[in-house]
Amino acid sequence: MADSLPLELLDRVFDHLGVTNYYGRRSIARSGLVCKSWGVASRYQLFRDVTLNERNMISFLSVTSKSSFPIPGVIRSLELASGREDRALSMNIPRLGALPLITTLRVTMNERVFAKNLPLLKELFPGVLNLTLLNSDLSLATILTAADSFEKLKSLTLSWVYIPNHELPTVNNAHPNWSSLFVDLVSHPRPEKKDRSQEIYNSDPPPVITTSEHLFAALLKLKSPPDLTALSVRAYDPSKGAEFGAFLKKHGNQLQRLTIETERHDFEHLPALTFCTALRELKVVFNFHGHTPMSQKILKTLQNVVARSLKTITFVDLYGAPTRVSDENKWSDIDELLSQDEVFVSLELFMFKTSNESVGNQVASEMQLCTKRGIFRVEGL
Repeated sequence: MADSLPLELLDRVFDHLGVTNYYGRRSIARSGLVCKSWGVASRYQLFRDVTLNERNMISFLSVTSKSSFPIPGVIRSLELASGREDRALSMNIPRLGALPLITTLRVTMNERVFAKNLPLLKELFPGVLNLTLLNSDLSLATILTAADSFEKLKSLTLSWVYIPNHELPTVNNAHPNWSSLFVDLVSHPRPEKKDRSQEIYNSDPPPVITTSEHLFAALLKLKSPPDLTALSVRAYDPSKGAEFGAFLKKHGNQLQRLTIETERHDFEHLPALTFCTALRELKVVFNFHGHTPMSQKILKTLQNVVARSLKTITFVDLYGAPTRVSDENKWSDIDELLSQDEVFVSLELFMFKTSNESVGNQVASEMQLCTKRGIFRVEGL
């Protein structure tokens, strides 16, 4: 039985023993599975989060069919990964039966395979609350159709997803009922013409390659946009014409949690924070390489914050960007703003995270008022 068990599941239990040898790991697994004291709690821990792909799907289904313990019944989180062909998925997944207790579903499939199997996934996993789409090229129409398919869905995550800039003829019919959106999109490099002989094949305008350029523009066009209370946008670097700011202006008043990670020193959409009037948590990650006047960036951000409901503010200096002696130190201004401006009267925590220990020590010495108030914390990365 152990010989058929997916390696991914064995690794969850036995990696902490330090057994890296393949045969040693299998021997321990075999002993564990036949042990009479192998209890329900241990099996729940082993099978509550399962990853299935074309390599391990058959072996996993073989284990579940032979086991006297109802393995499918303890699965709460499931990841499905399919290649170009979907035969293994469409033929074998139904063998699990309907699993209404699965609340988290992670999917890695191309557009064709995902669209074809969406009705099946909806039927088998009706209780999904959290849907994550991974490592794929998917149209926004397909993404929204998928989100709309799961009636109980609360959270949608797009991780390393590339969204082509296509027309969206069916999107306006979607009625998103989810309230959390977490975005970490991929941008493809713009192709270059090799020589003049190819110009005839490039007579049409090139497609918009950077996914983040058009995502929020498309969401703004929806007749029934999602009522987002949580939004996280990672590695998002919109150009001047991007619609992220416009999205915040129109729908930001519903947000309670907002996370932004940017590599742009001049992130022009900060003024849109003035429309986020219901925020309880704000997190800004500065992914800057090289010299950065960090305190000036943070002060400028805070000056656009108007939500008196804020409880937690976190700034992350991801690479510990060094400052110059000539940079104007704004930490004392930040300390004063947080301590005296009535906008921050309900603030319970102001956290600064940095990978640069010297910067962290400097900040800690400057934030005297916030420290006295008991709301300041500095942490290393």
